Amino acid sequence: MTKVIYITLLVLLILVVIGNIFTYPMQHLFIFRPDVIEKNYRFSFDNEFEEVNIMTEDGGNINALHFKRPNSKGVVLYFHGNSGNLIRWGELNDEFGRMDYDLFIMDFRGFGKSTGELTESTFYQDAELCYQYVSERYESQDIIIYGRSMGSGPASYLASKVDARHLVLETPFYSIKSLFYTYYPFLPRVFVFKYRFPNFKYLKAVSYPITIFHGTNDFIVPYRGSRKLKEIIKPSDDYIALEGGTHNDLMIFGEYQEKLKEILN
Repeated sequence: MTKVIYITLLVLLILVVIGNIFTYPMQHLFIFRPDVIEKNYRFSFDNEFEEVNIMTEDGGNINALHFKRPNSKGVVLYFHGNSGNLIRWGELNDEFGRMDYDLFIMDFRGFGKSTGELTESTFYQDAELCYQYVSERYESQDIIIYGRSMGSGPASYLASKVDARHLVLETPFYSIKSLFYTYYPFLPRVFVFKYRFPNFKYLKAVSYPITIFHGTNDFIVPYRGSRKLKEIIKPSDDYIALEGGTHNDLMIFGEYQEKLKEILN
């Protein structure tokens, strides 16, 4: 019997090692879906904007767009989701512009024109560089940090480190590990994660108001995993569950629009 147990444990250990060997290097392929564009591409939007390039210490380049409005009330520092690039995400300037807010939005490394090695630590470093750029132009009380889906990772981290007026998260996850096991609850808790993004950890350290929006029919970042964040944030913060909302349609909900207007006004 002892021999059988030993062999069983050995086989399980070998399977765990082999599983991590094959999955660890490929995790970025499951998490990120970047869309690269040519360096000479010229962005075109209806509203005034400036293309910004921020060089990193390790030789990377963070490409961003800074949309400006006359007599704006402040700026939304926006971290987008895990796919696309600024051609798509830059269109958000209309949404925030209607509320008289400027928008600063960057592409992660490997997305759009941004370059450099993409790691969890560079995600955080680049978020801080973007905040530094913005904070040189706006008072902290005029800065709204906004993270959508994957962007909730750098947004949550950044908000735990810097001053701002409000942190807004749209369709955030508890952590990458938690998200993985929300998808695959039957798998053993033995996998090693290259990207962790422990939003739950960073949200505990945010001193100013937090608002979270999540759709109850979100199957990309399932609501059942995200709602655990409600237990993490302060009693005065808002976790708004939008009944019937999915991953990409929360902006059409009246409750979302009203709350966003309240935050920005």
